[in-house]
Amino acid sequence: MITTREKEALDAAHKANPDAGYRRLARLAGVTPYQAETYMKAGGKVKVVDTPAPVSTAPKAVSLTAMLGRFDFTAQLRASVARLCKNGFVSDAQMRAESGIPLTVYRTVADMPEFKACQVKDNGVVWWGTADNANKVRAEARKWGIQR
Repeated sequence: MITTREKEALDAAHKANPDAGYRRLARLAGVTPYQAETYMKAGGKVKVVDTPAPVSTAPKAVSLTAMLGRFDFTAQLRASVARLCKNGFVSDAQMRAESGIPLTVYRTVADMPEFKACQVKDNGVVWWGTADNANKVRAEARKWGIQR
């Protein structure tokens, strides 16, 4: 099956070079050799199928705020802390996986003072929580002389 554009190209190429073989006809018309051979065997009377042009699902343009939002890792981590740590603590590995921030950038962002306040270390594991919850845990640990 060929499209209308391909049939018109084959017709024009065949009219200009009536003695050309199907390979030369294919090269002149810009179609595959199979399509040219089918066209020649049918004597130019081939079934034409018009397919609609593919519709692109990609956005035509991206706003500046949307583009900047893709690289605002502090806002992404802030949102992840708010979403995951509402009622308790999550491990650093889970926070890393859920935040969607690249690993090389994650460590840099997590070491910022704003986020250090949300982290509590216990037995070699870093736990993330809201700043209020982390401060409550630290205060409780200090009662017993433990620094966390």
